[in-house]
Amino acid sequence: MERSVWTVVRPLNKYAFILPAVLLTVGSISYPFIYNLLLSFYDTKVGTLDRFIGFSNYRALFSSSPFWEAVLRTIAFSFGTAIGAVILGLVLALCIHHLDLPGKTFLLGVLFVPWVMGFVESGIIARWVLHPVLGTVGQLINKALLSDPRTALATVTAVSVWKHIPFALVTVYAALQALRRDMYEAAMVDGANAWQAFRNITIPQLRPILFATGLLLVIWQFGAFTLIAVMTEGGPLHATEIVTVYIYDLFEARSFGKAAAASVVLFVLACILTVAYLKLEFKRLVEAE
Repeated sequence: MERSVWTVVRPLNKYAFILPAVLLTVGSISYPFIYNLLLSFYDTKVGTLDRFIGFSNYRALFSSSPFWEAVLRTIAFSFGTAIGAVILGLVLALCIHHLDLPGKTFLLGVLFVPWVMGFVESGIIARWVLHPVLGTVGQLINKALLSDPRTALATVTAVSVWKHIPFALVTVYAALQALRRDMYEAAMVDGANAWQAFRNITIPQLRPILFATGLLLVIWQFGAFTLIAVMTEGGPLHATEIVTVYIYDLFEARSFGKAAAASVVLFVLACILTVAYLKLEFKRLVEAE
């Protein structure tokens, strides 16, 4: 009997070593999530759950035009970042892949610098560069892009594109290395030019990775906060106030229940996009096999 029990227990010994880390991770994630979910159903003051009000915070949120404006800005910012980064990353990856350049690895390392920089540093650098008096770009165009509500969101999106181009570049460049050479050789025999080969061979083979990269960038940008907080703090006149900044402003205004409700809504939207990304990745892996 003892031997049979030991036979069952012994394989479980290895899990005992990772159990503390698992419990700590699960606890550190689940406790804030559950508390935030409870908070969204209460009318709260600092540090206490005062009065249960059901879905009132959600009703107030969904009837609030500033919230929906923040959602629209989030969508514009997220998809603008993803589309811009993927397109420019594709162009740079094709240039590096096809041009016979010495030191490609070093060049990729240099182009990867914006990605490894922190968001705070990137935001500070962008503010200085775009400053209408002290910045090089600001002096060239003679305009305060971040102070104009008409151009602030597009400017912040452009900086976000610059920050995320390296990720798209490396992802697409790695995919280019795995493309089938025989298809290009057959196309050359048939008399296809470079554009026809790119349109009919390269793009169809890269399409799954391009969509997956773009969707992953969209998911990340739905949770973006630091870059905009450093560059504009959601201004001017709320022109760059995306959902995360909107939630932060609600917390500063002590509207904790409404801020928690907005966080839950943002979490649900991110989960929907994540499921779509996982399905796309699963489909791509199945097709690759």
